[in-house]
Amino acid sequence: MTFRNASVDPAQYWEERARTRGAIAADYRDPVLRAFETPLRRRAFFANVPWWNGIRVLDVGTGTGEWAMEFWRRGATVVGIDISPGMIQTAREAAARGQAEIRYEVGKVQELPEEFQGRFDMVASITVLQHLLTDRDVAEALAKCARALHPGGLLACIENTMGGPRLWRNTYMTFRSRAQWLRHFRTAGFTVERVVAVRRVPLILFLYRVYARIRWSSGLPASLTWDGRIWCRLLCTVNESLARILPGGVGSDLTLFLLKRS
Repeated sequence: MTFRNASVDPAQYWEERARTRGAIAADYRDPVLRAFETPLRRRAFFANVPWWNGIRVLDVGTGTGEWAMEFWRRGATVVGIDISPGMIQTAREAAARGQAEIRYEVGKVQELPEEFQGRFDMVASITVLQHLLTDRDVAEALAKCARALHPGGLLACIENTMGGPRLWRNTYMTFRSRAQWLRHFRTAGFTVERVVAVRRVPLILFLYRVYARIRWSSGLPASLTWDGRIWCRLLCTVNESLARILPGGVGSDLTLFLLKRS
């Protein structure tokens, strides 16, 4: 059974984030978590996901386009889609500044247009499907992702995999376990190619969050402080140490799934 707190309207929630957070609307406000998480996720993705020049990628839930820009820089043809018009506008402006040829569209992953059918080599979902609050939404989204891929195309997802009740309230995502995600993928007709742990430090993260609330009670700093750098090194060290001990996705609360359309 999937646990979920009282939900919010997704479109309203993400548009408000776009209005109040600007370029980091889809990211952490916390500089420690940004410094730790972004490199961690990118290393895991590009070390485990097949890649080639000219790959056609659909970036669902593209947000402000940071991953879409990274895909483009690595030689991909990219289309990004997001529920928030504000985030799409920010992504378009960033692409224009970087002279990146990326197509951005406003829309839901559950409602991908028919013109996308069979068009892509890969669909990327970077902590996006976890924000679909119901299992029905996930099923609809995965069906649309499958249709957007050509036969044998890949779905690459990084999603939270620590299901069950939480110690803190969260109204904008549903927590699912690794087993629950795998059931969703298989039901949608995907074959599991690879499951890789991205982050294995939930206890250290919890301790950091307690520390951050006390240390920066009046508001998080805009950049890394001396103790923030220490926390980043600690998080990286623990994560790398556990990665040498635990195989696959075991023990992870953030997991990369690589799937193939059957």
